[in-house]
Amino acid sequence: MEGVLMHKKLIIVFWSVLIFALTATSAFAGSYPEDIIGLSSTEVILGTIEKIEYVNSQSKKTTIKVSEYLFETLHDDVVVLDDLMYSYEEGGLANPEVGDYCAVAIEIEDGKIKLFYNLAAKSDSINKSTLKLKSTQQFVEIMNYYINDGTYSKKHREEMLSVMNKNNLPTSKPPATLNSSIFIVIVIICGTAAIIVFIKKSFLKH
Repeated sequence: MEGVLMHKKLIIVFWSVLIFALTATSAFAGSYPEDIIGLSSTEVILGTIEKIEYVNSQSKKTTIKVSEYLFETLHDDVVVLDDLMYSYEEGGLANPEVGDYCAVAIEIEDGKIKLFYNLAAKSDSINKSTLKLKSTQQFVEIMNYYINDGTYSKKHREEMLSVMNKNNLPTSKPPATLNSSIFIVIVIICGTAAIIVFIKKSFLKH
């Protein structure tokens, strides 16, 4: 009977840890795509890969012919990015090709334009209402949703910044955070340690 009760307790602990990991990871995953809205130094562009120039065997410059700046912070016809790669799955990167439609999040820092946290993906079109990004990476999927529903817009950002300024919240780039995969590993390790401690205590009682 005591063995059955211990087994049930272990199941409860296991599922509690698993639910916490999934919930925490989901909340964590939404941070970068949402940060874009409240950061005046970021932009999301829709466009076409116009040119790829290899500086050397390990470095390249990718020119994107811009169709639209969703937050309207820039007006250049093209944007040139160093070493642009698409995020097509968790931990998976792919090279862009000339002629690709794409959606790319960028940041302007010290007068230089660079990719914002690897938020870039090949797209099936440049129609912001219907485009589908060719990626299963969690951040990119969230970005895709915000592009389609109009969350990424000048009006929405202005409303967000107004609220943030009234509440004295920072509108500059947030500090770097843990990669989601590392975060999951940490949660699993902590959960496993908790289960081991629980088992030891249960055996000591007997």
